[in-house]
Amino acid sequence: MATCWISSSAMARITARTNTAAPPINRARLTLEVTQAVVDVWGPGRVGIRFSPGGVFNDMRDSGPLATFSQVLHELNPFQLAYVHLVATTDDDVRHGAVPVPLPALRREFIGALIANGGFTRDTATLALADGTADAVAFGKLFLANPDLPERFRSNAPLKNPPAHPVILACHRTGLLHRQASLFPLRNVAIAVLY
Repeated sequence: MATCWISSSAMARITARTNTAAPPINRARLTLEVTQAVVDVWGPGRVGIRFSPGGVFNDMRDSGPLATFSQVLHELNPFQLAYVHLVATTDDDVRHGAVPVPLPALRREFIGALIANGGFTRDTATLALADGTADAVAFGKLFLANPDLPERFRSNAPLKNPPAHPVILACHRTGLLHRQASLFPLRNVAIAVLY
């Protein structure tokens, strides 16, 4: 939960202030202070951060996400983070009121490793890697529907469509899960995706 809260603390609509026109650097202060504290403990190169600059969830959104997150990314450079993970604005986000944020513009602000995800296909991921928009591209739903995704990409095989609304459950490894669920063990936790 802290990750969501820290990331969203930079969004104008979440930071309930009397001065709603606070500049992006003021809204980024909590994110930068927490990042500094974590880097002080773990060291540079061992900390990453994830943002969804154009994402919307409930009432979390920013009226000027390009300015806000450009400033935040620029201010994160001195921390020498292991990576920044940016979630691209999807068509679904736009349908729910998001302001599209171009990843290439954000890339120009951050000099470290950048991981992008959010609606990428094989071709758009290849382009993002080739033009330097991202150093890596992560796949979520597409990977869940195609556990052999790297092989399918290599052979240009057809892809299964991800479920429209997968149900994701987390439980202790000894817990009972639906027998048709795909399991992804993570230490003492398993993630189940029900189709």
